[in-house]
Amino acid sequence: MNNEETIKKYVENVLEEFPETRDDDTLLIFNVLLKMGFAKMECLTLKIDLGNIDKLPSFESIRRIRQFIQSPKGENRLIPSEPVEKHRQKKEVEYKDFYSSKKTSVNTAPNSWML
Repeated sequence: MNNEETIKKYVENVLEEFPETRDDDTLLIFNVLLKMGFAKMECLTLKIDLGNIDKLPSFESIRRIRQFIQSPKGENRLIPSEPVEKHRQKKEVEYKDFYSSKKTSVNTAPNSWML
């Protein structure tokens, strides 16, 4: 499995080399996988090598590292375009409002979810 520092180096490299990946996590993930040698492009098709799936970086780790690099609370570098940044800020407020208004507990799932 890849450690966070190794993944961070690849994420930074891709964000620097391909500015369009600053706005699109899917594009970022694909490019990180390509750089790390876990994927290749063939005839405009992305092929991921699952033979080393245990070494494949977590997509969520890639996203979180990008978020930390771009966050004002993190490194505040390699920032996304203004429209994407505004959209992400709006979604963050929506998520916080939604989840802070919910009083969840272990037993709040509908009965249909119970085994």
